[in-house]
Amino acid sequence: MRARHTASSLSAFALALGVTACGSITSTTTVTVTQANRTNETTSQAQAASHTTTTTSTTSLTGPVGTPFTDTDSSGNVMGVTLVQIIDPAPGANEFATPNNGSRFVGAKFKITGQSGTFSDDANNDAVIVGSDGQSYTADFDDIAGCTNFNGGDFTVTPGASSTGCVTFQVPQNVKVASVEWGGEFGGTPATWTP
Repeated sequence: MRARHTASSLSAFALALGVTACGSITSTTTVTVTQANRTNETTSQAQAASHTTTTTSTTSLTGPVGTPFTDTDSSGNVMGVTLVQIIDPAPGANEFATPNNGSRFVGAKFKITGQSGTFSDDANNDAVIVGSDGQSYTADFDDIAGCTNFNGGDFTVTPGASSTGCVTFQVPQNVKVASVEWGGEFGGTPATWTP
């Protein structure tokens, strides 16, 4: 009986010591970790703020007219795309190019510059105007004066080569251009220019 009592007492003592020791270690560890975390949090917050600023400026896909964006296709070819100008209203290229009643032509002039590989696409499929009414307006295939539609919308650029052209839209007379978007290969998020 005495041996069992001693073993039982030792077990209880060991358990109490373990709990106390664990509690002490946990408390000390918590204080140490908390202080370390505070130091790390301050450093991390400064790094995060710096990183966030950098990330926002380089990965944002929204900017004013003239902002260049980089587009990469599924094959890894890279081009730069810039909305150079919004021509509003845009005159038709000839007497046969007239907008529908109650609408006007708006031209979006883009400059495409090859950066790596051979990049081919159709600007008419990539460009969209978002109106002040919240509606999206897709390309109209009429030509406007003073600016060609690439090659019927199609363009191909190689590193260092550029191509400039206009995508034409028909927008209702009472609707302002709120933004111009380029769908391209931006991972589902279009590049957006605001006037």
